[in-house]
Order: sequence, then C-alpha cells, then structure tokens
Amino acid sequence: MSERRKIGRLERIAMPALISAFAAGAALAAVGENQPAYGAAISTLTGADVKAHAAALFSQADLDNSGTLSASEFAAASVVTAELARLNGFAAVNASDGSLRTIAIDHQLDATLAASEKERLKAVALRDYYAASGADGELQQDEFVSYQRAKFERFDLNGDGVLRRHELKTFATFVAGMPVTTSA
Repeated sequence: MSERRKIGRLERIAMPALISAFAAGAALAAVGENQPAYGAAISTLTGADVKAHAAALFSQADLDNSGTLSASEFAAASVVTAELARLNGFAAVNASDGSLRTIAIDHQLDATLAASEKERLKAVALRDYYAASGADGELQQDEFVSYQRAKFERFDLNGDGVLRRHELKTFATFVAGMPVTTSA
C-alpha cells in the first residue's frame, strides 16, 4: 500500500483518537482541581518549554506506542494541532513547569481547516518528517525534540533563546497552520 493511501487510511482511523488524546491531556491537567483545562497565557516561551512540549506532543502523537512516529502519525498530529489551535483561538503549550499554557493567535482564522488547507499541512508535515527522521525513516523522540527546537529557533528572531511578544504571536500563528515569514 502506498504511503499516501496509508496516511489517508490512518487519518480516518487515527484523527478521532488523536483529537481525543490531545483533549484528554488538557482535561486531565485540570481534573480534581476545579479549574479550566488550559492555564493562563504565557508571556515568554523558552527552550526548556519547547523541550517539555515536544516530549508531551510526541507521546500524544505516538498512537501505536512504538516509541517512534510514523509519517502518518506525524502528519495527523500536525493537522490536529493546527485545527485545535484554530478552534480554540490559541496554541496550547506544555510548559517546562508541567502546566498547560496558551498563546493567543493574532489572526482571525476560520475555526476549521478547509480540505485544501489540510492537504497543504499534510504535505508540509511529510516533507518535514522525511527531513527530520534520518536514514532509518522513523522519527525517534530525540529527533522530534530537535525538530521542534529548530522550529522554535526559527521564530527567535533576536537569538536570545526566548520567544516574546511578536515572536510568540508569529509562532502561534504558525502552529495554527498559517504560513508566516520570520524576518526581523
């Protein structure tokens, strides 16, 4: 079966499970605490936050618990993350202190992705997957963390290791699946 057919088949099966896993992670953070599933907005995003977020995202996206991400798991996670960001109006980040925090999206976006936008996101995700996965064609957690760290560094325009204000908003817009430019 071709990779494209595998992705389509897995997406039909895995998307509901992946959405549930992402939502459950947020809900579990608030269980018994009588507070919203998502914490307060963050004003900065550090490299430590990105590492913590990447580890949590990897665990949620590894639907078959193999310890690696397949191309279809990676693509599905990219689309689901963008859809949730649009639906909520913010990007959710697992911070290094264990809290689930938010970054507001600076643009008015449709709450759902059109089919063509999903296809664009899947194509970009597959390109990124094969670039990050190395010679074995599977994405290990350390490779995924490095990939997420490189995305973070792309938005750290002043190179200080922290995303603030405009950098943070541009990052959140990117997470929501919108093309962005990163020039100072």
